[in-house]
Amino acid sequence: MKILDKYILKSFLIPFLGTFFIVLFILVMLILFQQFDKIAGRGLGVGVLLKFFGYTALLMLPMALAIGVLLSSIMALGNLSENYEFAAIKASGISLFRLLRPLLFFMLLLSITNFLFLNYVFPVAAYESKNLVWNIKKKQPSLALVAGSFNNDIPGFSIKFAKKYGKDNNLLKDVIIYDLRDKRYNNKVITAEKGEIKTVPGSKYMTLVLKNGYYYDDIKQNRIPAFLKDPMPFIKSHFDEHQINFDISGLDKIGDKKYDKHYEMMSLSQLKNEVKERKKPLKENLTKNTVRYYKAIKAKELHKDTIKIEKIKDSILNNYDEKNRIKVL
Repeated sequence: MKILDKYILKSFLIPFLGTFFIVLFILVMLILFQQFDKIAGRGLGVGVLLKFFGYTALLMLPMALAIGVLLSSIMALGNLSENYEFAAIKASGISLFRLLRPLLFFMLLLSITNFLFLNYVFPVAAYESKNLVWNIKKKQPSLALVAGSFNNDIPGFSIKFAKKYGKDNNLLKDVIIYDLRDKRYNNKVITAEKGEIKTVPGSKYMTLVLKNGYYYDDIKQNRIPAFLKDPMPFIKSHFDEHQINFDISGLDKIGDKKYDKHYEMMSLSQLKNEVKERKKPLKENLTKNTVRYYKAIKAKELHKDTIKIEKIKDSILNNYDEKNRIKVL
């Protein structure tokens, strides 16, 4: 390697390493602030927190790499131009392509490394990170409940409320609860003006005390409501205070896996296989629909009415030829 190549690479690598790690740190801190409410106050161990930071850093690495290359390129080439080194190199008869050749080879090597990272390391990091955040949220479901949206972290229930307040952030306002334990029907709905979450450390139940609300329960019948004009009957009852115990015994394990089919968690070969698997039912449905529509069109032609009906004329004799008219007369 010539002295000029070493000098160009050195001028690029020093700002590249600095900007890369600074940008990576900023991105990790940004994700930490976004996920802070999900990890704070949950009694997580140091190992779990280190895993969280490690997976987050791996996920942010490609973005930090791109930003680092952009900033370091501007800084390195800007310094060469500012110090008139570009002018001196061009005056020596060295072309711009020859000047940038070491950087082009380095970018090619960096691109290949980044591709291998995205294909083999990034999917694993995304898979582990997604499941780790999901397991962290399970540690204390009461803290995972978010105001203004439906919360499905507790199995069998969908909970929505307008506001969370109080010293311990355990008081709720305008609560709506859908009981989804019957997977075929959505029969039970509970509404309340206020609610209070009560949890005991180590307990497998979370208690929600509702105040001043209503309990709706649809009456099941052997019919399909979508095809009926009459509304389905239901029971409505008012309560001053109602207590619901949620079973959270299965929400205290950090090692569970839930997410595994997201595109970010697949390598290039896995994505190709997934595309092939998803194309099969699409082709089958397309073939079935084509055959069905073809049969429907052909059926109209097969059962086409070929009988011709002529309009009866005003005079009866006009309906016969001349010979038959003579016979009739």
